[in-house]
Amino acid sequence: MKNIFLKMIICVLPICANTLLASAAHRPIPNLSTSSIRFASVVDVIDVNKLSLRAGTSTTFNSIGQLIAQNTLGTPVSTTTENWETLDGTATIYNYSGAKVQYFGGKMYGYIITSSNWSVGQQGGPYIKVGNNLSTVSTLLPNYNSNKINGTLTAPISKNGVATDSYLYIEFNTSTSIITKISIKDY
Repeated sequence: MKNIFLKMIICVLPICANTLLASAAHRPIPNLSTSSIRFASVVDVIDVNKLSLRAGTSTTFNSIGQLIAQNTLGTPVSTTTENWETLDGTATIYNYSGAKVQYFGGKMYGYIITSSNWSVGQQGGPYIKVGNNLSTVSTLLPNYNSNKINGTLTAPISKNGVATDSYLYIEFNTSTSIITKISIKDY
């Protein structure tokens, strides 16, 4: 039975192919116009080696992927652990007033900022924080208007020019353009 079916396919396939080619030969190829092509917007990419998390006004350090003593940020309100199956291990979450900082393998992995007591920026400044107007993001992300959608601004993070799975997320109130949350997460 398999042989009969296979012979039928082998016999029919050239007929179908010839029919398709013949009909395509009589159809005109549409002209393409570059005016109908939309190009992607310019997207700001942040190098993790230049990104800093700041607690208050004095503690500044390089953040993601760095070996950082957890006490650098002060004493957390609480500490929890989470099983991260995707990384095959356990993460430690340090809960501060207005921020959660995630550590995995002794390195800072990400954070969620919900208070103006914390800020994110390039080492040496400028910094952005919760409560700022979204326009202040332009100092860190000059093309920020092309990266926002539905109350969230995203910027991919690279390390030494190589793309990572992490993104800087800045959430804002769409009516007032006030920043409500800043976080770094894997996509």
